[in-house]
Parts: sequence; structure tokens; C-alpha cells
Amino acid sequence: MTTTFLNKYRNILDSYEIISLDVFDTAITRSLTEPTDIFSILESLYNNPDFKKFRVDAEKHARETRASHEDITLGDIYSTPLLDDEYIEKEIEIELKYCKANNEIKEAYDYLINKNKKVIFTSDMYLPQKIVEKILNNNDYTNIYRLYVSSETGVTKSTGNAYKEILSDFPNKKILHIGDNFNSDYKSAKKNRIDSIHYNFSNYSERACQHPYVRSLFNYGTTAEKSLASLYRDIYISQKSGWFIIGYIYLGIILKGFTSWIEKKLHKMAPDTVLFLSRDGFLPYAWIEKESLSFNSKYVYCSRRMMSIALLGKEKDQTVVARSLGLRKKIHPFIESLNIPTLKDGKSIDIKSIEIEGTNIENYYKKFISRNSKVAIIDIGWKGTCQAMLEAIFKSQNITFQGYYLGVSPNPRTENVEGYYCDKGFPRMESLLVEKGCEVAELLFTAPHPSVKSIDSKGAPVFYNDNNIDYKNIEEMHAGAMAFLDDLEALQAKTGLVINHQYQGRKALSFLLSSPGHSDAMILGTAFHTRLAGEAKQKMLIHNVHRANGGAYDKVIFTLTAYKSFWIEGAIALLPRKIKPLASIYFALFRKYEYLLFFIQRKGVFEAVRAITRKIKSLIPYKRKN
Repeated sequence: MTTTFLNKYRNILDSYEIISLDVFDTAITRSLTEPTDIFSILESLYNNPDFKKFRVDAEKHARETRASHEDITLGDIYSTPLLDDEYIEKEIEIELKYCKANNEIKEAYDYLINKNKKVIFTSDMYLPQKIVEKILNNNDYTNIYRLYVSSETGVTKSTGNAYKEILSDFPNKKILHIGDNFNSDYKSAKKNRIDSIHYNFSNYSERACQHPYVRSLFNYGTTAEKSLASLYRDIYISQKSGWFIIGYIYLGIILKGFTSWIEKKLHKMAPDTVLFLSRDGFLPYAWIEKESLSFNSKYVYCSRRMMSIALLGKEKDQTVVARSLGLRKKIHPFIESLNIPTLKDGKSIDIKSIEIEGTNIENYYKKFISRNSKVAIIDIGWKGTCQAMLEAIFKSQNITFQGYYLGVSPNPRTENVEGYYCDKGFPRMESLLVEKGCEVAELLFTAPHPSVKSIDSKGAPVFYNDNNIDYKNIEEMHAGAMAFLDDLEALQAKTGLVINHQYQGRKALSFLLSSPGHSDAMILGTAFHTRLAGEAKQKMLIHNVHRANGGAYDKVIFTLTAYKSFWIEGAIALLPRKIKPLASIYFALFRKYEYLLFFIQRKGVFEAVRAITRKIKSLIPYKRKN
């Protein structure tokens, strides 16, 4: 994809013989948010807690004592007794590791080289010229016609003397300079009769910081988190789609944390087979396969309807399916949504058809599951229903099932489950976030194919008709996640940066579920979802999301009806800041009412009364009898 800079300035670039590029924050960026983060890394690596303060003070002192010179050198900075000379090489080493090409300018550079233009580099920098050249070469800026570094030349762009030297070296040539500093790269160049373009690199940092999660990492993150933030900043330069950016910022690190946790669990369990259940096991399976881990992994088609049919074919009793699904009532809208075959009366189930379909499904799984084996189940969550049904279907074959999920709700259908983000109600906060935002997590991990309805006699999947879902958006989001993982791997390989993937994955998911940004809510809120199965009526994650950015009337309608959303936190993110607290209370009251109706429909009036009684008792302070 051609970046905005080259698109915008291609014709201008074509009209000049010589193009001068600034180096830092133009041709080169750092995998950090601030240049001084280099000093924080040195502090950490060499256990020198005061190094950053001394290094900043030393540079300030050097500039004050050498005020008669246009610039200083790294040697001048380290001449102070506060710093040890041995840190010069260490600082250079870190600079080399954390510097990387700015892809937008690199693309323009490649274009210029292909056009046989002369490209020179001009930098006001204290690093030695040979180090600046090495940084450029390491990042594929190898065709350097001339390099001007103030530590070597003794003149700077800010005074204009660097431009005078360039004009002296290239008389009567049409020269264009490009750089990020408005004064030294733009105004000073023009003042000295060199045309210039202001490359506003800080604009990308500002745009990235408009995203609340990126802003939190920039402002409050550790060095490792700031390195992640620098990757997120660069994605804004690439002009990718909103779905790609969500995949890059959130899904990538969540996936890395989840799969790192899975890998650790699988090494401990040593299963014979690892089954990644569709659809939410698709992305973890793709990454595990890409990493070429030594597990017998299979991506298998699975749905609650498939498992219900297979179990019903064995047990011949609809109440067994209801019980496996955690339902109190025999006939229930959820079971009806499964489209279980019935006889002509429309009420009695068609056992013969179910047995045939159930046999097809069971035979499909027998290709992956063998008697007396250990099987790991990978899925997103939440109650392990499909795993519980598999255990019931294969209960006579001495198979050990163990499930590893993104999250496990309290009171799962089977005890043989563990959760990465939350596990059987703990930690409490994470469990509550999943309870309120599980649909968002499911959207992140959903496969780019429809839900599977059944397996035919040839062992091929039969899909539902999910017309509402735009799978191109899902693919774009997954592409963003994979791009992030590739960039993260390259960053860690180059810098040796240590990142706790599991912690960072949990942190990113918590932020998305609890404090999504406006753009996150607008993008994800348009996706369709249903609490039922298959082709049941679907609705957007955020009700009337298209009205959120409309006129006054649309915004009022959105505010009054947003309580109907699956994703309440996303809906709140779209409201004006002043009414968010009141709206949160308003939404909560309506959601409690809706949940009560849903609970009654799901488990019956008697169970609802019992649940309310238990809740009231839990609120009454317990008094110990003397």
C-alpha cells in the first residue's frame, strides 16, 4: 500500500535533483515513545537507578559549557564526572537496537532511489557520524549520497549553517529538504534558500494518543509497554483500516498472551490430541500452527447444536440436552433455535433423523479422538458446554478431556476446565468484565466462516447462513493481529526486550471490555450477534450505533435505547462525557430488568425467586449468636 506521504508529495519529489532527509523522527524512529527512554533502559539493564537523571543533566551541562559551539558530541556529554565512559558504548548499542526505519519515509526513499535521485541525509545529532551511518544502513538506507551530522561537521540546521554547507557542496542544484522539526527543518531551510517539507511526525504520536489504551501506555507504561505503544503509533502512520487497527492494538497481544498460556499448559499435560473448536479456536490454532509447536493439533468444527444432536442421538431424551445446556425447562427457545428435527406434528422430536445426524457427527470426531487417550480442548469459553457434551458422548471410551479457555464462568458444565483471563469466577473483576462483554471477546476470536450447523454423511461441515456478518472485516482484524505478532517478534529479536505476554494480554482485554475508545465502540458496535444459536435473529453489539454520531435527535434516540445493547460499556463510550454517569445507572436498571426476564425464561419462575432470595440474604449483615 502506498502511504499518504508519497501519494501527497510524489509530484513535488519528482521535480528536485537532490533530496535531503532528516534522520531521527523522519527517516528513523525509535521503538520507544521518548528518546530519553534509552536512558531508562540503561538504568534497568545495569542496575544504575540514577543514570537517566545524570545523563539528562550531563547533556544540559555540556550544551551550557559549550554554548559557543553549534552542537556537542557524545564525548562532550560523557566528560562530566557524573557519568562513566564505559556507558558510551552501551548507549550506542541500545540506540542501534531500538532504531528502526519509518516505513512511510522509507517508501519515499526507495521511490527516489528507483528514480535515480541523489538522496542525502542531514542531522543535528551528538552521536558520531559513523554510528548514524550504521543506524541508516542497518535499516536499509544503504544508498546514501552524502551524510551531514552536526557532531562531525560542527554546524547545525537550526543555525542555518548546515544548509549553507549543503549549498556550497551542491551549487546551482535544485534541493528539497524534508524533516520533522518545524524550525530547524522547515523554516531554517527556507530561510537559507532550500525548499522544504515539514514532515509532522509528532502528528502521528498525537493521533495514536487519542486512542485511550495507547495513551495510557505512552503516559504511564513501563519501558516494555512504551515499546508496544511505539508499535501502535507506527500503525497510525500506515493508514490501515479501523478493523486492522483493532486487531493490531488489542487482539494481537491478547492472542499472544492466550497462546503463551496454552503452550505452557499443553507442555504440562502432554495430550495425545489438541482440538481447537470452531469458531473461536480458529485464531489460536492458526498462531500455534505458525509457531510450529510440537503438538498434534486439529481445528475441528463444533457448535452447541452439533453436540446437542449427537448427545440426543445417544440418549433419546431432550431433557438430557436441556440439562447439559444448563436449562431448567424441557422445551426452551434456545433448544427451539437449534432446529432439532421434529415429526409432522411439530412437537415430537424425530429420533430416526437425529440418530443418523448424530452418528455422522460422532464419526467425525472419532477421526480425531481415540480410545484411552488424553485430549486437550481449546476454545474461548465460557461454561465448557461443548466439552461437557463431548465427555458425555465418549464417556465409555476412557478418554481424559481437559479444556483450556480464554475465560471460564462460575459453575461450568464440567470441572475439567481452566481459564486464562478468568477462571470459575476469579479474579472477580475480570470475571465480571467477561460476564458483561463476552460478545466482544467472541467477536475478536470468531473465525472468518459461518457457524457450523452439522456434519453430513461425507464428514463435511454444513454451515448456517450468516448473512449479517461481514467476514472481510474479521479477516482484516485477524490480519492486524498477525501483523502485530510479526512486528513484536522482530522487535524482541532485535532489542532483547522482555515482555510478559500473558500479563499484557490480560491488560489489553480488560481495557477493551471496561474502557473502550470511541473508535473501538463505533467499529465493533456494528457487528451482529445473538444469544441463541444458528440463524436466530441477530442484532448489533451496540443498539442503534449508527445514530451515535448523528444529529441531536439521533443522539437522544441512541441514549434512550442503548440499554438494549449487548455491549453496554461500548454504548457508554459513545455518549457525551457529561451524561455518562447517569446513563450508566439508567442502563444498569434496565439491564437488570431484562436479565430477570431472560432468567425466568431460561430457568423458570421458581429458580428466579430462589436466586433473588439468595441475593437478598447475601446483602443482610450476618450477626453471630452469642
